[in-house]
Amino acid sequence: MSNRGPRNRESGWTLRYPLLPPLLLLLLLLPCALGLYIESFSGAFGDHHRFDNEAEDVIDRIRGTTRTECQSQCDATANCRGVAWKTKSTTATHGVCRLLSALGSGKGKDHNKFLLSWTRADFDQRYQLVGGFDGLQSMRFGTAYDKTARLFKFDAQLPDCQFRCTEDPLCKGVFHVKQQVTNDWVCVGLSDLGDLTNSDTESYSYKKKGPEFSLPKNVLLLVADDLRPSLGFIDNEVITPNIDALSRRAMHFTRAYAQMAVCAPSRQSLLTGLRPDTMKIWQSRTSFREYDPNHVSLPQHFKNNGYLAFGTGKTFHNYEEVNYDIPLSWSEDLPYAPSVQEYSNMRQNLSLTLQQTVDGSQFYPQAGPNYEWDVSEYLDYKIASNAINAINYAFNNRRPFFVCAGFHFPHARHTVPGHIWDMYENRTISEPIVRHVPDGAPAIALDYSLSAMDYVFQGNLKRERTASPYESYSGDATTYLKRGYYGAITFMDSQVGRILDTLTNLGLDDSTIVVLTGDHGYKLGDNNMFKKRTNYEWDTRVPLLIRDPNYTPQALETDALFQLLDLYRTLSDLAGISAPHFKVEGRSLGDHIRQPTNMPPNPFAFSQFYRCPTNGVPVYLENECMDNIINGYMGYSVRSPDFRLTAWVPWDVSLNTGNWSNPDSIQLELYDHRKDLVAYGTKVGEESVNIAYHPDFQADVKMLFHVLQQEFAQVL
Repeated sequence: MSNRGPRNRESGWTLRYPLLPPLLLLLLLLPCALGLYIESFSGAFGDHHRFDNEAEDVIDRIRGTTRTECQSQCDATANCRGVAWKTKSTTATHGVCRLLSALGSGKGKDHNKFLLSWTRADFDQRYQLVGGFDGLQSMRFGTAYDKTARLFKFDAQLPDCQFRCTEDPLCKGVFHVKQQVTNDWVCVGLSDLGDLTNSDTESYSYKKKGPEFSLPKNVLLLVADDLRPSLGFIDNEVITPNIDALSRRAMHFTRAYAQMAVCAPSRQSLLTGLRPDTMKIWQSRTSFREYDPNHVSLPQHFKNNGYLAFGTGKTFHNYEEVNYDIPLSWSEDLPYAPSVQEYSNMRQNLSLTLQQTVDGSQFYPQAGPNYEWDVSEYLDYKIASNAINAINYAFNNRRPFFVCAGFHFPHARHTVPGHIWDMYENRTISEPIVRHVPDGAPAIALDYSLSAMDYVFQGNLKRERTASPYESYSGDATTYLKRGYYGAITFMDSQVGRILDTLTNLGLDDSTIVVLTGDHGYKLGDNNMFKKRTNYEWDTRVPLLIRDPNYTPQALETDALFQLLDLYRTLSDLAGISAPHFKVEGRSLGDHIRQPTNMPPNPFAFSQFYRCPTNGVPVYLENECMDNIINGYMGYSVRSPDFRLTAWVPWDVSLNTGNWSNPDSIQLELYDHRKDLVAYGTKVGEESVNIAYHPDFQADVKMLFHVLQQEFAQVL
C-alpha cells in the first residue's frame, strides 16, 4: 500500500511536463514582445522589414550586440543599408548583428521568430519614393506572365517589392498583385516581362529603370487660353489652390515664352515643334497640315510610340472642326470633344444679357457674374470631364496615355459662376505698373485692334472704346475686367483640380508627367493696352509648370529661357520615348529638369507678330492681314536674360518672308530687363522705355540684331 495520498491531476501533468506552463506563457507573450521590439526601433532607425537573413552581402558580423548597438554600427558604416539582428530567444538582450550592403530577397529564413531586421532610416525614406529617384517606373499591364521568368515571389508592400528588383541584376520588372481572397499584396520579380496583356486580378506592374528598360510615362498637357503669369503661387491676387498645389511638386519656368501672341500660330507651334514662319501660319484659319501633310505632331509622336493620344477642347485651335486631325494626331478610341456646335453655343451663352449704355448703344459686357448656371454647364467643366474620361479609358485598358486638355478660360468673355465672382468682392486688385505705351516705341509695335472691344465698369454701365493705345482709360474699368479675368482663372483652376484628383485616385501621380501652361500671355491695361497681339513681355510670357515625378519631388524654380516649341523635345525626353528624327526646331530642357545645375540649352527665346498698315494705322486684322499683306511688317523679337530686342522688318510678298536687306527700313525696340536697372527711366521688370537708339546700348543692339538675322533671315 502506498503511503502517498490521492493523486492531484493538475500537479500530475505539471510534474510530468514541467516546461509546458512557461512555454504557453511565452507563446502568449511572444507577439507582444516582438511588437515592442519593432515599435521601439522602427522610428529611431527605420521601418521594420523582413528580408533574407542569409544575404550574401554581409559587410560584418558582430556578436554580443544589443539591438541599439547593432543599429548604431550600421549608422556609422557608409555602405550599410540595413541590419539583421538574431538572438537565441525572444527575451535575449544580446545577439548576432549582421551589417548588410543589400537587403536580399525576402525569402528563406526571414520569418525566423528570433530574427528582426531594419533598414537605415535615410535609405528607407529614399527607396520608398515610389517611382522616385531610386524606385521603378510605373506601368499598368496585365497579370499573365511566364512562370519560368519568375525570379522571386513573396508577400510585400510596394517599396519592398520595387527595392528587391533594383537589387537583382536579372530583374527587369515586378508584378505587384493583390490577392482576391486574403487582400494581401504579393511581389513577383520577373527576368522577362513578355507580353503582359491579360488582366484577371487587381495588379500593378513596374519596369526597371535604365537605358534598356526605360518606360514611357503618361503625359498630361494642360493649356489654358490667354493665360498670363497670374496664378496664386506667383501673384497672390489670384485664387488658384489646385495649381498652387501642383507647383509644390513641379519646376516653375519663370521665363517661358510663346512664339506668337495669338491662338492658332502659338498652339500649332507648340504641338508641332515648328516656328510660325516655318509653317507659314500667322493667322487662325490655317492648319499645319497645309504646310506639311506628313509632319508628325507632338501627340502623334507619342501615339506612334504606343500611347493612347486624346485631345479635348482647344488644342490646335481646332474647335471649328469636329474630330480634328483624327486619326493622325489623336487615337480613334474616343471622339474629339467638344464639337464645334457645342463650343459656339457655349461662347454665345457665356455672354451676359445685352446691355445698353448711357448713350443708348448696345453691347455685351466683357465680364460679370452668372448666378443661374450650374458649373457643369460651363465649357471648361465639359473639357475636364472629357480629359477624365480619357484618363480612365487608358487606365482601364492598361495603356500609357498622352492627354491634352485645352481650356477656354481665361479667354474673354469673362462671365464666371456667381460664387467665384463673389470671391473677389473684397479682394485687392492692383492697377498696372505702367499705364502708358513705352516711351519711344514705334507706332507699328502697338495694338490698335481694341477699338471694337466693349468694356464696362461697375455702376453706370458706361462703355469705354479704346480707339488708340494713346488714349486714357478708367481705372475702375481695369479693376472690373481684372476681376472677371481672375475669376475665369479660378474656375479653370477648379477644373484642373478635378483632373489632378483623377490621377491621384487611380494611383497615377507617380507615373504621369504634368505640364500646365498658356498659349500666350495677356495685357490687362499694361502699357495702356488690353488683350494680346504684340511682342511685349505681358503678351509673350506664359506660366509654365512641369511636374516629373522622378525629378521634381518638391517646388523648383528656374529662370532658364524656355520656348513653348521646346515642349516637343522636352516631353519626349522626359517620357523616355525616341527623339523625333524629323524636323523639330525646339530643344529639350530635360537635362535641366533632371539636374537644375545643368546649363540650360537656350541662350535666347524668340517670338514674332505682324502688322498690316491700313489708312496709315498699323492694325492687326486677324485673318485678312497675311492674306492681303501690302506694305506690311513682321516684328521679330528675341528675349535674352537681360534684354528684349524687336526688329520690325518689311514683309516681302514675293518671298513670303521678311526683307532684311535694307537695315534703314527696319524699326527697332530694345527693353532692358535687368532687375537692378534704375537709369534711363525704366521701371523694374517693365518695358516702359525704348532704348534701342541710346548710344550706351548699341553693342547690345548689334549683337541681338545679328541673333535675329541668324534665326529668321533667309538671305544674310
